[in-house]
Amino acid sequence: MQDIQAETAGLALSIGYEAGLKNRTLDFFVNFIAQRFPNERSEAYIMEWAIRILSGTAWAHADTSSRAVLLRLATEMKLENIPDEWVEAKRNEAQH
Repeated sequence: MQDIQAETAGLALSIGYEAGLKNRTLDFFVNFIAQRFPNERSEAYIMEWAIRILSGTAWAHADTSSRAVLLRLATEMKLENIPDEWVEAKRNEAQH
């Protein structure tokens, strides 16, 4: 399983870089793809997520499982400029 996840992370790294992601945003993206979609091999689908991260629309396109991973990673990585809707979801999660 870890080998497959590492392959997915490598693919996400090259696609994310190609899409224009850099630094911590690229690290965030690679971690997201590797954790949420560890068996993904579709370059088109991974690119779609890279564009979502880059454009700030990832949350709007995310299902519940994807949102949980996005939120957990953003918190763990202490990302700056976390979108307001993610912060609101974190507040709601803490209240329940």
